Amino acid sequence: MADRASVAIRIGGSLSPDLLPGFCAAVESDGAFTDWEGTAFDPDDLDPSVPLYLADHEVAWGRFEAIETFCVDHALVFARWAGGASGAFGPERVVFDGTTVRSFSA
Repeated sequence: MADRASVAIRIGGSLSPDLLPGFCAAVESDGAFTDWEGTAFDPDDLDPSVPLYLADHEVAWGRFEAIETFCVDHALVFARWAGGASGAFGPERVVFDGTTVRSFSA
């Protein structure tokens, strides 16, 4: 079983409508919600004037693997915070500026 941590990510930028199904599949794959209470992600609720916020508790390895890979592949900027898992990994902040992924201990 994977070590798990709470994770939150903010995603910004523009996404072409033809890529939205792939993004939705990534969100579903990672099981991310639009708040800490478990509100399901609904693409019809997207507000293009603000970054998208997603979060979840008990995320394997403290990473939204599918979402982050999708964002990097399509140059969508993001900032992710993840809590640590005692004895496995510490809390971190990961930032992608559209070209480079940077990781910081938190």
